[in-house]
Amino acid sequence: MYETLLKMPFFRFLIPFISGIIFQYYVNIPTILYVIIFITGLLFLITFHLFKNKYINRYLFGTGIYCLLFLFGGASVKQIYLDVQWNFPVNKQLYEIKLLDDLVDKKKNYQCIVDINSIKTDEKWKSVNKKAILYIAKDSVSQKLKAGNIIKASTSFNQVNFIKGSDFDYAVFLKNKSISCVGYVSSGNWKKSEEQQNPFPDLKITALNCRRFFLKKLESITHSEKEYGIAAGILFGYKSVLDNNLKNAFSTTGGAHVLVVSGLHVAILYSAIILLFSFLGNSRQIKYVRQPIALSLIWGFAFITGLTPSVVRATSMISIYGFSEIIGRKAFSLNTVFATAFLMLAYYPLYLFDVGFQLSFLAVTAIITLNPILQNFYKSRYRICNYLWSLTTVSTSAQIGTAPVSIFYFHQFPVVFLLTNLFVIPLVGVILIMLLIYLIITCMTDISGYLTYPLHYILLIFISGIESITKIPYNCIFNLYPDLQDIISLYLFIIFLTLLLIRKKIVFAYIIILLGLFQVIHYL
Repeated sequence: MYETLLKMPFFRFLIPFISGIIFQYYVNIPTILYVIIFITGLLFLITFHLFKNKYINRYLFGTGIYCLLFLFGGASVKQIYLDVQWNFPVNKQLYEIKLLDDLVDKKKNYQCIVDINSIKTDEKWKSVNKKAILYIAKDSVSQKLKAGNIIKASTSFNQVNFIKGSDFDYAVFLKNKSISCVGYVSSGNWKKSEEQQNPFPDLKITALNCRRFFLKKLESITHSEKEYGIAAGILFGYKSVLDNNLKNAFSTTGGAHVLVVSGLHVAILYSAIILLFSFLGNSRQIKYVRQPIALSLIWGFAFITGLTPSVVRATSMISIYGFSEIIGRKAFSLNTVFATAFLMLAYYPLYLFDVGFQLSFLAVTAIITLNPILQNFYKSRYRICNYLWSLTTVSTSAQIGTAPVSIFYFHQFPVVFLLTNLFVIPLVGVILIMLLIYLIITCMTDISGYLTYPLHYILLIFISGIESITKIPYNCIFNLYPDLQDIISLYLFIIFLTLLLIRKKIVFAYIIILLGLFQVIHYL
């Protein structure tokens, strides 16, 4: 076990770093304690430097680094929470606001994440620089707003407080997104301002503009709103136009992940690009050329999807994988996963409490650890059988890794997840590649209606298949409300069962039995 951990340095970095994040998140560590931790860490490092010839003193270096990583994690969260505090007037004021995303239709009004640039007080503009959620009344003018627009609005912003008796703490959810407050602007109380010319355009806004352009192209090659909604979800992770019944169908059958551009989509596209250039061979020199081309195209795909967190997360992981392959290291490993997690948390520590972040890394970790074990249970001389078994084991591994957290947040478990994944994953790959080919063609020339019929039929099959799976009796178990101890026990059970299968030591079986006894006592 110790030798395994030595091969995963980023796992050892993550332990103190995540500990600092969690402690600050739940305890709110005072500043003086951070000063003490910083001084302690420096003392350990200085002592190591002074006595570095002694082998045993290597632990001094590790302890010093651990102290500083703990400090970095906790202090980063503390600073984010200080930045997110809203201490401006609660009455109506004139604000300059920049829209950070496209409008989301909420039936009675539009919703948008915005950046409050400044507030006008005493005839002077004062800088604010806070993120907020803004609701804008629907009218013929507001529907034309888009990401990057700047408006001046007379409104008030207020912090959201926790509502007693609520299962979902919306206030904490907003703070984790660095959103300070919520406001509403009625018709006639805002006007569009001239956008400032910037020699360095906002990358995120440019990406959203690019996504909007391709969404219009996508709408022109689909035959119905249902098809457009599915295509927009698969290619761009854009679910605002998706039919609510279809959303529920994907959720209850365990196929919701295909409508969020994430690791599955990026892996499919990356594999397709590598396959396209496979005729060049597999020498080290070829890898130096092929991997940068593949990664550039993958990041281009991430850009046209709007650089959403899920696709950036997946693309970052693939990039580390590609770089590892170039330098001749074991590419797809747990250390790759932990390195990606560390870098993303270093950029924004509160990703740790994002459901998508948790599910993504749990799924990949489970696939790396559990999938090889499950695959060894069956081997066939027929390629199609091995493919189906591989698809089964990957889906099962991912589901095992994510099920406890998914149940904790969503209170349901899709019983037919395996059937759903066996059906949707091969089709998603085909649809994704077809959509990209069609979009490239539409950028060069108009496509006649009959040329889009292959896409039309495969989307119909996809939709019909999901709707048929939802008709299976008892396809989903609802109203599951495990507590935190249940989730921890489930993951400990999964970990020790995995160790039992790998190491085949009786001690792990005893630990599993003890876990079961603790759970029985917990419910007595």
